[in-house]
Amino acid sequence: MKTLAAVALVWALGSPAGAEAPADAKALAAELLARTDAAARDEWLATHGPQITAELGREVADRALTLQKAGSYEPAMAAFALAVRLGEISGDPKSRILGLHGQGEVERTRGRAQEALPFLERGLQEAVAASERVDAARLSGTIGLARMQLGEYSAALAIFESQLAALDALGDTRGRGQAQSNIGIALGTLGRYSDAAEAFQRSLELMEAANYAPGIARAYNNLGLAHRYLGNYGAALEELGHSLQMKEAAGNRPELPTTLKNIGQIYSLQGAPQRALDYFQRSRAIAADIGQKLVMAEALQDEGSTLFDLGRTQEGVAALEKSLAGAEELKSPEPIMSASAALADALRNSDRGRALSLLQHSLEVGERTEDIPPIVPTQRQIATLHLEDGRPAQALELAGRAADAARRYELRDELWPALLVAGRAQEALGQAEQAERTLREAVDVIEDIRAHAVGPEADLAAFLVSRAAPYQELVALLAEGGRPWEALAMAERDKGRVLLEALAGGRTAIDSALSESERAQERDLEGKLLAANSELRALRLNARADADRVTRLEARRAESRRDLEDFRTRQYAAHPELRVLRGESLPLGRDEARRLVANGRTVLLEYVLTEKHAYVFVVSAGRSGEPALAVHRLDAGSGDLARLARDLRERYAARDLDFATPAARLYRTLVSPAREALAGARRVVVVPDGALWDLPFQALRSPAGRFLIEDVAVSYVPSLSVLSDMQTHPRARARAEGALLAVGNPELGTAANRRSGPTLLSSPLEPLPETEAQVREIARLYDAGTTSVRVGAGARESWLKTEAPHYRILHLATHGVLDGASPLYSELVLAAPTEGERDDGLLEAREILDLDLRADLAVLSACETGRGRVGAGEGLIGMTWAFFVAGCPTTVASQWKVEAAATNRLMLAFHRELQGGRAPAEALRLAALAQLQRPEQRHPFYWAGFVAMGDAYTPIALPPGRGAR
Repeated sequence: MKTLAAVALVWALGSPAGAEAPADAKALAAELLARTDAAARDEWLATHGPQITAELGREVADRALTLQKAGSYEPAMAAFALAVRLGEISGDPKSRILGLHGQGEVERTRGRAQEALPFLERGLQEAVAASERVDAARLSGTIGLARMQLGEYSAALAIFESQLAALDALGDTRGRGQAQSNIGIALGTLGRYSDAAEAFQRSLELMEAANYAPGIARAYNNLGLAHRYLGNYGAALEELGHSLQMKEAAGNRPELPTTLKNIGQIYSLQGAPQRALDYFQRSRAIAADIGQKLVMAEALQDEGSTLFDLGRTQEGVAALEKSLAGAEELKSPEPIMSASAALADALRNSDRGRALSLLQHSLEVGERTEDIPPIVPTQRQIATLHLEDGRPAQALELAGRAADAARRYELRDELWPALLVAGRAQEALGQAEQAERTLREAVDVIEDIRAHAVGPEADLAAFLVSRAAPYQELVALLAEGGRPWEALAMAERDKGRVLLEALAGGRTAIDSALSESERAQERDLEGKLLAANSELRALRLNARADADRVTRLEARRAESRRDLEDFRTRQYAAHPELRVLRGESLPLGRDEARRLVANGRTVLLEYVLTEKHAYVFVVSAGRSGEPALAVHRLDAGSGDLARLARDLRERYAARDLDFATPAARLYRTLVSPAREALAGARRVVVVPDGALWDLPFQALRSPAGRFLIEDVAVSYVPSLSVLSDMQTHPRARARAEGALLAVGNPELGTAANRRSGPTLLSSPLEPLPETEAQVREIARLYDAGTTSVRVGAGARESWLKTEAPHYRILHLATHGVLDGASPLYSELVLAAPTEGERDDGLLEAREILDLDLRADLAVLSACETGRGRVGAGEGLIGMTWAFFVAGCPTTVASQWKVEAAATNRLMLAFHRELQGGRAPAEALRLAALAQLQRPEQRHPFYWAGFVAMGDAYTPIALPPGRGAR
C-alpha cells in the first residue's frame, strides 16, 4: 500500500491518468511544490523521511519516464532529479541510477550532449559500483549516443560494440536489439550504410523476439533511413511508414519528429516537394512543442531548402538561417555542416561571398570530425563555385574527391551531382572523352535509383525533374561533337518515361493488389477528400462565403489529399509486384524516326534547354528513305527563351495588340533553323522543353508575316518515343463502340449572376449556356445512335466515369479549374451530385488517371486545360497527361482562358473537319484558319488558344450507326 508521502510525491509530478489523490495527499503535494529551492525540499523530505523508501524513489523515476515519453522535458528533469535525491535519502542506488540516466537522456534528446555526459557518466559509476550490469550496459549505450552527437563516431561505435558484448553475456534480448540499433546509427554516420542496414535488420529481429513495440518502431525508422541513403526509396518509404503508424498509435510524440522528417526527405528525393514540405513542417512543429532543439534545427533545414526550391526564396532563406543558428547553439557538427551547406546553396547567386564563407565553415567543421558523408555535398558545392568562377582544374579535383567519397560511402544521391560537376569541369578543360564517361556514369546512377522509386504514375513523373542536368549535359556534348543521333537518343531518354512505361507495360493499377481492409481504408480517405471538395465547391458558388471558413476548408482538403497520397504511395511500396508492370521501351532510334516521317510531309522538332544553351533537333524525310537529322544550337539561351515564351503567351491571352515583334523573334529563333526541312512540309510535331510548353508555336510569325499555322498543322508530344508508341500500342486495344460522348453547361447547384459581355470559360463559376448549345450542335454531326449528350443536372461525374470508356471521342465543354501547385488536382466542374452519390462533381486529373479509356480523342473545351506543371523529363503534367496515361492518345485542350462564342465556332468547325476524315491536328488547323479569316477575330487570342497533343495525325475511325445507348 502506498504511503501518504508516496502519493503526494507522485501527485506533485502530475496526476496519473484516471487517478484521484486523497485530499491530505494533495495538501502534502502542495507543501512540496511550494518549496522551490533544494534546501527547502530537503527539509520537507527529512520531515517525511520515515516514509521514503527505495520503492518510492523508483516509482518517482518511473513517473518521470512517463513524462519524458510524453515530451514534457522540464517536469521530467525535475522528477528524475527528485528520484536521485530520494535514492540518496533511502540509500537505494537503483533510484539514483534511474534518475541520473533519465536526466542525461532528457538533455541528450534536447540536443545538449555536452550537458548530458556528467549525468550519464556518474550514473555509469553508480551502476558499476552497485553491480547493476544491465543498467551499466544501457548507460554506456546512451553515452555512446551522446558521443555521436559531439562528432566522436569511432569512439561511439567502440562503446556500442562493448555494450553489445555485455548484453550478450546477460542474455538481454531487448537490450541487444537496442545495442544493434546504436551500432547501425554509428555505422551510418560513418557512411557504412550497407553495414548499417544489416545492423538495423538484426535490431528489428531482436526487438520482435522481445515483443518490444517501441524498439520495433525505431528499427523500422532506422532501416528506412539506411535504405534512403542506399537509394532504395521504395523500401525506405515502406519501413518509415510502418514506424510512423506504430509511433502514432502508441502516442510516442518524442520520436515522431524524426520519422516525419525522414519521410519528408524521401518525398523530396522523389520529386514531390509540396508533400515533403508538409512533413518537414509537421516535424518542426512537434519538435518545437516538446523542446527537441536538434530535430527542430534539422527539420528547419529541410523546410528551408524545400521552400527555396518551390520559389519561396525569402521564406526559405529565413528558415535556413534559423536552422544554422540552432545547430551552432547546440554545437552539433553534422547539423552545422549540412545547414551551412544548404544556406550556401540558397545564397549562391545572391551573396556569393557569404556562400563561399559558409561552405568553408562547413568543410572546416567536417574536417574536425569523422562525419564524412556531410562533407560530400560541401565539397561538390565548392567545386561548383570554382567551375563558375573559371577554375575548372580546382573544380575537377574537388568534385573528384566528392565523387570518390560518395562511392565509398554508397551515397548514390550525392554521387551523380558530384559526377555532373566533374563532367562539366572536364568539358571546360577540353577532356571530351573523359567528360562523356563521367556524365554517362551519372546517368546510370540516376537510372539505378529510379528503378527503386515507388508510387503512382504522378509521383514517378516528377522523379527526373531535379535530375535532368546530366542527360542535358550529355545531349549538348554529343550534339557539339557531331553525333546528332546519339544526342537525340539521350534527349529522348530524359523525356516521357512514365508514359512510355505505361504504354509498353500497362497501367500500374493498384486496386488489384489491395486487400479488403486496404480498400476500405482507401474508400474512407477518398470520402474525406470528397466531403472537403463538396463544401469548397458550394463556397465557390457563394459570393458571400466566409473567408475564414474557406481557409479552414482548404487546410482540411490539403490534409485529406496528403493522407490519400501517402496511403497510395505506401501501397506501391508494400506491393512490389506492381512495379513489374512497368514496360521497358527503348528511346527513339532511326527505325522509329523513319516511320514517323515516312509520308514525306512531316517534320519533327524536338527542343532541349540545357543550363547554358538551347538546341533544336530537326527530323525529316531524307533521301533513299532514310530519315534526315540536323541539330542546331539556338541563338538564345534557356533563360531568355523562357522569358520570351512567357511574355508572348501572356500577350496573346490578354488580347494585347502588340505581339508582332516578339512573335517574329521567337519564330526566327525557334523555327527558322528548320526552314530547309519545313519547305514543302504540311505537318509539324513539336516536342517542347521547359518553358516552351507554354508557347503557342502555331501563332509564331514568319518573316513574311504569316503565322506558322497558315503553312502547317502543329501538334505537341512529350517525346518522339511516346508518339511512336502511341501509334503502335494503343491501336491494338479493343475499340469503343460509341462515337461521341459530350458534356456541356453542367448544373452548378446554385443560381449565379450573369455578367454582361463575352463569357470566359473560367472562374468565378457561372452557368455556360453557350456550351450547352455547342455540344448539342456538335452531336448533330454524328449518327444519333452513336452519341450520348448530357447537359444541366444530367452531366454528372458518376455518369461520366461510367460511360466515358464506351466512346471514341470525349467532348467536355465545362469550367476547368487549374491547380498550378498540384496540377493533378486540376478539375473539370460537372453537375452537383445527387444525394447519396459518392462524388463531388469535380473530375480531377488524378481521377482521370484511374479510368480505363478506349477513346481516340478527348476535347477539353474549357479554360487552361492544356496547362499544368512543366518539369524536365515528363513534360507537361496536368489534364492532358492524365488522359494519355488513362489510354487516350490524343487531346485537344486550351492554353489560356478562352472566349465562349469564338470557342463554339471553333469547336463546331473542328468536328466538321473530323467528320470529313481529317486527323485532329489538321482539323484544328482548318478550324483555326476559318476563325483567322474573320477580321474581328484575327488576333491569336480567338484561334490559337487550343492545341492538339499526342497522336494528332491519325484520323479518328468512327463506328457505324447503331441504336441509342
